[in-house]
Amino acid sequence: RYQFITLLTDNAFGGLEHMSSTALMFSRNDLPSLFDANKMTDGYQVFLSLCSHEFFHTWHVKRIKPKELYAVALDKEQYTEQLWIYEGFTSYYDDFSLLRCALITQQQYLKVVGQNLTRLIRNKGRFKQTITESSFDAWTKFYKQDESAINNIVSYYNKGAVLAMCLDLLIKHQSNGNYTLDDVMRQLWKQHGKLNIPTPIDVVQSILKTQLNLDLYDFFQLALYSTEELPFNELLNKFGVKCHFSPRENFDDKGGVIATSPIKIDFGAQIKAREIGIQVVQVTEQTAAYESGLQVDDVLIAIDKWVVSKENLIAQLNFLTVGQSVQLSVLRDKKLKQLTFIAVAAHNDTIALEVINQALCSSWLE
Repeated sequence: RYQFITLLTDNAFGGLEHMSSTALMFSRNDLPSLFDANKMTDGYQVFLSLCSHEFFHTWHVKRIKPKELYAVALDKEQYTEQLWIYEGFTSYYDDFSLLRCALITQQQYLKVVGQNLTRLIRNKGRFKQTITESSFDAWTKFYKQDESAINNIVSYYNKGAVLAMCLDLLIKHQSNGNYTLDDVMRQLWKQHGKLNIPTPIDVVQSILKTQLNLDLYDFFQLALYSTEELPFNELLNKFGVKCHFSPRENFDDKGGVIATSPIKIDFGAQIKAREIGIQVVQVTEQTAAYESGLQVDDVLIAIDKWVVSKENLIAQLNFLTVGQSVQLSVLRDKKLKQLTFIAVAAHNDTIALEVINQALCSSWLE
């Protein structure tokens, strides 16, 4: 018996695994109505992914667990480098399981993978923090994020899922299709979860070497202990899937779909609408917004004396040419400031996947 205890809210999201249940929070507005009960909406797909994620934890966290979190005192923080295995692998299998259960199509799954990759490459913090550091610093950084987080930390959920995908593809490629990441998971259960034995820090590497006869030392050094890019592009290509890199189409573009009308000029800040102007909620390093001096909570009123809004910002930026300098009229703490904005070409920070060889793709997904 397993219970999904779901608190429907206006817009909250999250889940916490237990031994035989999970407590979920989800937006009631994203669930299908009675009239769309048989339609797989994007919102309902996210809900099923959340359910899948927490249910997977029944084995992978509640039974298979890291040494540092085994039989611990619950009145203080516990630190471990292994969260990339536990939350990262689970974040790979949650959507993958929906595909395997035929709840979503291959196209829907690859769209989600594209969105996950987009989220990762838009995160400048991946160049400053390794995934093992992200795991270890969960208490002090990941769960205490501020507006600068995108520039300083990386998510062991997001990067961990991409790492797991890369590892799955690498295992299949190196073993000529004889093994997959599933075989690692089965050994984790057989050697640790079933026997109630916690996992050491190198458990995945050890299983690969001793049980599957695969030595992936170089991959793990890069993936775990450096801030170099994961080789997702190269590995996906080996399995008949092409990564399309392009600028985003708008500020709500999460990736996953090949852009038809990408933006031309980069902005570099996340915004929200105001009655007059737009409010800056996040500024990414090494972007035009960052170089102009825009700060979080600034209210941008006008570009080159033309009033700006969330609806017309992209249009105003697209009127500019690369290298052109314009004035930004900004309210900062109720004081009007003029900043200089120099237009730069939009970055290819959005990824969509295209199957170019279905047979190779099927050898991964089926």
